[in-house]
Amino acid sequence: MTSSTLTKILLLFSSTVLTALCAEVGARIWLHHFATHEQYLNYSLYQEIDSKFLRFQPHAYLDYALTPNFHSGGTSHNSLGYRGDEFPKIKPEGEFRIVALGGSITYDEDVEDNKDTHTQQLENILREQGYQHVRVINAGVPAYNSWESLASLQFRILDLSPDIVIHEDNNNDIHARLVPSGLYSGDDAGRRKSWAVPPVAPQEWSVFARILSRYLHYTRQVGLEDFVNVPNLPYVVEGYDARIGGDPMKVLDENPPIYFERNTRNMVAIEKSNGVLPMLVTYAYTPYFEDYVTTPHYKRAIFEHNDIYRKIAESDGVPFLDLQAVMPKDKKYFTDGRHNSALGARKKAELYAEFLTSHNLIPKKLKDSSH
Repeated sequence: MTSSTLTKILLLFSSTVLTALCAEVGARIWLHHFATHEQYLNYSLYQEIDSKFLRFQPHAYLDYALTPNFHSGGTSHNSLGYRGDEFPKIKPEGEFRIVALGGSITYDEDVEDNKDTHTQQLENILREQGYQHVRVINAGVPAYNSWESLASLQFRILDLSPDIVIHEDNNNDIHARLVPSGLYSGDDAGRRKSWAVPPVAPQEWSVFARILSRYLHYTRQVGLEDFVNVPNLPYVVEGYDARIGGDPMKVLDENPPIYFERNTRNMVAIEKSNGVLPMLVTYAYTPYFEDYVTTPHYKRAIFEHNDIYRKIAESDGVPFLDLQAVMPKDKKYFTDGRHNSALGARKKAELYAEFLTSHNLIPKKLKDSSH
């Protein structure tokens, strides 16, 4: 190799290293000084983000819960860690409390503004009808299933002294069933694991490589599932193209909804023993999106879980609202096959209000006589 060739190689190597260093320095300056808040959240390492900007945090008994005092646009959590405005933990004299319990459909994942959630709109409707002392609390947490709802009821909700608890679990318990039968168990260990921060991939330490990779959608910011779901699940649902090994119908046969039923029956029993009225609501979805809930196995499982609610309501004598039967399926009420739009949340609130009042579930003595 001649000295001229060696010099060219060294120059090429040096320029490449210098270019990479400049790109890295430029990426770091952009991310920390010029990126928007949303860009910063998308391209930063999870560990670098202030916890007040993260929706979820670990919890001793629940695995995870909503971060208190979180704010993002029109979505916020109060100091007790519930979506919505502040309210006192100790129920004031004369107040009638309704708590909605469930996952993302309860939280109203795709409803941006707190004022448009179905729980806030339900409270508004009831107060407009004269029930001035009614408070509706949103205890929904995205991805919660009946296991987390049971724990949340026991360790958090009862402290709020609710008068009615509205149950909205269903779909997330189907995910828990889509695991190998040997892993399907009463503690949901086949799907859930204890909260753990996922490790940082080596290439993620380079800000330039991280931004480029995420921008091109080769990688992504870590999500809730990375913290609480068992990694490399054999049965993983991602959108309409469900990556499910084997026959999902057979998996449902092997993993019947025994734990969904047991968890629900236990919640109903706990509530009744604490003077709380349970209200079971079926899961409403629309077929007008290419969403995994419209696949045959999910439709089947949703029906099975809805039917369990019906049977428990009959056997335990508790209120039952068949929301799937009465909720309009028009696309304008949904953002995908499962989640409500703000308009859908309004319609849901109207149906809840009509059911609560027509079945005299709210004491009439609470109603303002001027209405």
